[in-house]
Amino acid sequence: MSRHSDRKLLSRLDPEKVLRLALRMIPFAAGGPEFLDILKDLKTGHTDLDVKVGRAAESLKEASSLVEELDQELAQRMDVAEQLQAQYEKYKRLSDAREEDAEAFLKEMEAILSRGKGKERAINFVLSFVGGLIIFILGVVFGPTIQSWFGIGS
Repeated sequence: MSRHSDRKLLSRLDPEKVLRLALRMIPFAAGGPEFLDILKDLKTGHTDLDVKVGRAAESLKEASSLVEELDQELAQRMDVAEQLQAQYEKYKRLSDAREEDAEAFLKEMEAILSRGKGKERAINFVLSFVGGLIIFILGVVFGPTIQSWFGIGS
């Protein structure tokens, strides 16, 4: 056989099968293939455990970054809430001050208007009486003339 064909043959052989065959041939290694299986399972289990630990670490990193984002967003919202509270307090104080000013202004206007009510009523009574007296006198004086124009009464 040539070297090229030997390499081809060796490349097609499964190393695990060769190892099992060799372990079966050794007289003191009667449980050799089973021992190989146990070692393989332990290696696979160790690899699975490493993968699971890696996934858990990634999940913890993601959870940590999510908590940080939530913390930042909460802090921003708290800042906005505090600003709104401060504005509310400011406008409430302005509103209370304006309400007090308006009440004082209304009381002052009522006092000014109510000062001369009695005097004003007396003047209105006199003016109304004098106006009615003038119209009565004019009616007595010019009544017959007006009746003749319209043909009333005669």
